Amino acid sequence: MIKCWETEPGDRPSFAEISDQLSDMLTPEIKRRYENLYFYYQNQNKEHFKTQIDYLQMLSSPDCENRLKND
Repeated sequence: MIKCWETEPGDRPSFAEISDQLSDMLTPEIKRRYENLYFYYQNQNKEHFKTQIDYLQMLSSPDCENRLKND
């Protein structure tokens, strides 16, 4: 993991390389837990986005009332 801190970005490991290294450190039981979580959330997202597919629709409109709340 030290290579993640290399000065040159090209010398740093890719996400896939980091993922493989971390995966090698996990026990089979822990790997299955993460895989199950992944599949659970993947299915949840599929169900959610059947009805809500536009990310911009999820945001509130930028009206004056919203702006005043943030100030």
